[in-house]
Amino acid sequence: MSLDRILIRYALPALIIVSLALYLGLRNRDRLLYDLPQLPEMAAEEVDRFEIVKGGQRVAVRKVGDGWVLEPGDFPAATAQVDTMVRTLATLQITDLVSEHAAYSRFELDPESALRVTAFGGDSVLRTVELGKEARTYQHTYVKVEGDKRVYQAEGDLGNYFPVVGDVLRDKLVLQVDIETVGEIVARSPGEELVLRKRPPLEEGAAPEWVTADGGEWNSAKVAESLQRLANLSTFRFAEAPPELGGEVLALTLKTEVGATHTLTVYARSGNSYPATSTGSDYPFLLFVWMVNGFLEAFTTAGPPEEQQ
Repeated sequence: MSLDRILIRYALPALIIVSLALYLGLRNRDRLLYDLPQLPEMAAEEVDRFEIVKGGQRVAVRKVGDGWVLEPGDFPAATAQVDTMVRTLATLQITDLVSEHAAYSRFELDPESALRVTAFGGDSVLRTVELGKEARTYQHTYVKVEGDKRVYQAEGDLGNYFPVVGDVLRDKLVLQVDIETVGEIVARSPGEELVLRKRPPLEEGAAPEWVTADGGEWNSAKVAESLQRLANLSTFRFAEAPPELGGEVLALTLKTEVGATHTLTVYARSGNSYPATSTGSDYPFLLFVWMVNGFLEAFTTAGPPEEQQ
């Protein structure tokens, strides 16, 4: 075997292995020159207030019983979403030092761009972290911790968990009905009052039928479809001002077999949505046009206006 072949077969792989070992050794030695910060101990159960600040925007939530409310205004917040935020902050894992220099803008950790998240327990600050942009790994986020000027990398794309617009955190559920127990529906629309009653199905396992007060046939499929939406009705946004009284497009009353009554009132269309109120919400809200059209098709003779069909 020639000398060239021996070098290629044995010496070159050995050189690669030695170089890799040296690189890893030096890299690990460099890692030993700094310690990752130890965040203050924090249990999610301790948190009773939460604040998110970015630039001139601020969102704050406060715990009330088992749920959360937005401040100011005490609007109900989406409990599951806030609980996820609290757990995310409580389990934050810092994995690496990225920079010891204050070039914060490249990481979006400058005062105008950074997302400052603070958790409180009583009068104490439990944890404060500043979040920057997503790291190049797409699985980490650049962060700063309180009292430390250095930039670190933490697990996860954390910015997605912490909105800086309060409306995003509001509980959008505006009506909740056990539709299996609904036995009567009263629908009032301009010039019409319709009473629908549930009739047990003729065949076992079939869907119930809906008939008018005098026993006339009605489109039971449309009613069932609308009831599915009313079971857990959510808004896409709350109204900034109460709707003007009068001009109701549709007023629904759902009466259950256990004596409960639920109402939904839809008012004259405003722009691309309909203002509405319900027994499930203390605040007026907006519904999509297509959704209200479905209710009008199910619960009125005239259906939606022609220009909306």
